[in-house]
Amino acid sequence: MSLVSTYVESREGNWYKLPIIKIKESNWFVCWDDDEPIELVYRIVLEPQWILAYLRKEGWDVDFTSEPEKQGLRSFDGNFHAAGRVFLTQKAGPPDSLLNADALLPERPDCQGVFYYNSNNGWR
Repeated sequence: MSLVSTYVESREGNWYKLPIIKIKESNWFVCWDDDEPIELVYRIVLEPQWILAYLRKEGWDVDFTSEPEKQGLRSFDGNFHAAGRVFLTQKAGPPDSLLNADALLPERPDCQGVFYYNSNNGWR
């Protein structure tokens, strides 16, 4: 549960507030949180390695940082199903094409929150 807002910088340098990567009618999504790494949540019937390959094909340099684990029931398109999760690390921010446009901000936010951004030491 997030206590503060999460902000993500895309590979192109745009900023998003509380973004989610979800392909329409898919059984998985990626979310950012204030107290955990980037998280891929997926319906158990899917293979997380396939989703990782899809994200890379779409231009996001990302990798697993944990082993997939069962998480209980999660809602996918309004129905609850057995779900799993795996944490991710990024070597570059996600491309704008993967992020939900309704979360796009006009500029870098100047407020409190958790920021995933490009620094001199790499992506955080």
